[in-house]
Amino acid sequence: MLAYGGFAFAVTATTAGEVADYVVYEGASPLQYEWEVGGLLVALLIVIAGPLLLFVRQLYEAKDSAVFQYGALASRQIQQVDRKWLSGHPVQGDASIDFRAVHHLGNSLAAVRDMSILPLDKDHVLKLLFIAFLPYVPLLVTLVPMDEVWTLLLKVVV
Repeated sequence: MLAYGGFAFAVTATTAGEVADYVVYEGASPLQYEWEVGGLLVALLIVIAGPLLLFVRQLYEAKDSAVFQYGALASRQIQQVDRKWLSGHPVQGDASIDFRAVHHLGNSLAAVRDMSILPLDKDHVLKLLFIAFLPYVPLLVTLVPMDEVWTLLLKVVV
């Protein structure tokens, strides 16, 4: 998802330049364009993340299949450990069955169960929106008078 950050930045940089033209040369306020900027960010998110939603069905099927397979494997491993260590009956085949193997398999099963069927992560979406919004930050600076900016900078430095 973050691989599209450069694309999102480039698209919003061009529109931020157009808005800056209106702000600097025509005296418009950057806040007049808040709906346009918000709409552009939503449209970018749909264009970038929308195609990924086509894979939800396949991810669901893969997760369902993996949970079933890992669950069956874990059940067999636990039965073998039970026979070897708790009931005292020897296990035919692999003699290296131990609790660590069952523990590692349990971790794998937990990872499969925690797998998301959505290819979108909230953190990645927020980072993408942040990257896309960066070109508009200089426009927001135009809302603050320069003497206040210098006063604030002097307070920070001194």
